[in-house]
Amino acid sequence: MQNPPKTDFFSQRLISLPDDWLIPAAFILGLLPSGVFVSILLLIVLVIRRKSLEALGGLVLVVLANPAIFKTNGIEVFRYLPLLCGLIFMRPGLKIISVFVAWSLALLATLLLFNGLVVSSLPSISLFKATLFLGVLWVLFNTQRVDFEAFASRLDRFIPLFLLFNIPAYFFHTIGFARNGTGFQGLMNQPQAFGVTAALFATWLLYRMWTRSVFISVPITVLTIIGLLGCILLSGARTSLLGFSVSFIIMWLIQMLRSSKSLGLKILMTIIIGGISLFAFTTNTALTGFLFKNSSAENILDAADTSRGSLVRRSLENFEDHPLLGVGFGTPSLVDAADITYAPIVGLPISVALEKGVWFSATLEEQGVVGTTALLIFFVSLIIYSIHNKTYLGMVLLSFLLASNLGEMTMFSMGGLGLLQWLLVMTGLRIRS
Repeated sequence: MQNPPKTDFFSQRLISLPDDWLIPAAFILGLLPSGVFVSILLLIVLVIRRKSLEALGGLVLVVLANPAIFKTNGIEVFRYLPLLCGLIFMRPGLKIISVFVAWSLALLATLLLFNGLVVSSLPSISLFKATLFLGVLWVLFNTQRVDFEAFASRLDRFIPLFLLFNIPAYFFHTIGFARNGTGFQGLMNQPQAFGVTAALFATWLLYRMWTRSVFISVPITVLTIIGLLGCILLSGARTSLLGFSVSFIIMWLIQMLRSSKSLGLKILMTIIIGGISLFAFTTNTALTGFLFKNSSAENILDAADTSRGSLVRRSLENFEDHPLLGVGFGTPSLVDAADITYAPIVGLPISVALEKGVWFSATLEEQGVVGTTALLIFFVSLIIYSIHNKTYLGMVLLSFLLASNLGEMTMFSMGGLGLLQWLLVMTGLRIRS
C-alpha cells in the first residue's frame, strides 16, 4: 500500500483552516512582530479559496489596525498584494452589467489616465492610484466570479462581532483613545476611521433590517445598530454621523416612494422623527459638544470651517491656478512636504499620505472641472442603475460615501477605508433589496 505524500504541519493546518477563521487569524497575527506579513499571506489564501470579497474587507481591517497593540509597520507596499490577487481572481468576463455605467467609467478612466500622464507632478503615484481605483470599480461592478448574496449574509453576521471585539478597548485608554486622547478609535488606527466604519456598518444593517433581508435576528440587529451609533458619538467623527443621517433620509424616501400605502402617516412620522432629532441635538450638551467638537463656534458651519476650512481653502487655491485639468489625481496640495512611499527595488513613488477635506473641493483641485464632471456622471450612472434594477441598497450606501467624504476624502483610497466603502457600495448594487 502506497503512503500518502507528506506535508509539513504548517501547510496542512493552513489548508484545513476554515475560511471563517482566516480573517480573525490574520487580525490576531498582527499582534506579533512581523506577524502582519503572515496576515497578508492568509488573506491571499482566502482569495485563492474564492472568498475575494471577504479578503478585501479583511485587508482594510488589518491595514487600519490600532498601532497601539498591532504591529503593522512595513506593509505600506505589501498591503496591495491581496487586493491585486483579488482583482485577478475576480476578473470579469466579456459580459457588461450596464452599458451606461461602463461608458461613464470608461470616460472617467480616460481622463484620469490622461491626468496622470500629462498633468500630474507625480505621474507614477497618479497612474498607480488611478489604476487601482478604476480596477476595483470595474471588477467589483462586473464580476460574475463571486457570490455577493453570500458575502452580504456573512457581513450581517460579522458586524455584531466587530462591535463586540471593539468595545473592550474603551476601558483601556491607552488603546481605545491612543490617537488623540479624546476620540474613541476601538481597534482601528484613528477615531475618524472607526467612526466612519461604525456608521457604514450601521447603515448596512439598518437597511437590511428594514427590508427584512438581514441574516441575524431583529433584536441582535437593533442592539448592534444602537451600539454602533454609540461608537459614532464616542469617536467624535462628525462626518460619520452626517453620512448615516443622509443615508437614513435616502433610505426613508425610498421606502415612502416604493409604496403609497399610509403615505400621510409616513410623512407625519418623518416630521416627528426629524423634530425629535433636532430638539435632541440643540438641547443635549453632549450631542451639541459632539457637533461643535467643544469649540467656541457659534454654528455648525463655523465649526466645520474651524476643523476643515484650511484644507478646503488650500484645495480651492490650487483649483483656481489649474481650473480645467487640476494638479494631478492623488497628488497632495503641497508636494514638497508630502510623505511619499516608494516601491522596493525600482524606487518609484507609488503612494502618498493625503489629508484633504470636502471631496468635491479636493476633486476639483486634483482633476479640475473636466475630471470632476466625469466623476459626477459616473455617480449618476450608478444611481440610475440602482433605481432601474431596484438595488436600492447601493444608492443608500453611495449617499453615505458621498456624505461621509465631506469631512475627509477617502473615496479614492484603495489601500484603506475607501476600499471598504466601495466594496459595500458595489455589493449593494449587485444584490436585490
